[in-house]
Amino acid sequence: EITLFEELVGQFGVDDVEHSIFINGWSVDAHIRSIDTYVQLDGIFWHGILSLRKGISAEELSVRYPVIYRKYVRDREQDRWFSSTGRRLVRFTDEDVVSATKAGILSALVFSHVGRV
Repeated sequence: EITLFEELVGQFGVDDVEHSIFINGWSVDAHIRSIDTYVQLDGIFWHGILSLRKGISAEELSVRYPVIYRKYVRDREQDRWFSSTGRRLVRFTDEDVVSATKAGILSALVFSHVGRV
């Protein structure tokens, strides 16, 4: 999360990026004021992404891994709320950030998803 936050600050400036804010009762990893964009960093294990990739259905996830399922459901609720209120939410996985950092392209990854005004 810190690597992604540092990259956002590098692209948008320290005064433009808020870290760990709350909106509608949810903790959001970052908010970029100038483009009113919220950023979440999701771990592929704890947010159910890995399980779904392996073919485990959401229903099966709820039975086998209830804690992970609750995070998965919360993420979908969060996506719907942001969309319904006209706010922009961009999600990155920890896998995306690690791969992009190793390849030296984290800046390009962030820019392609978030952009710059």
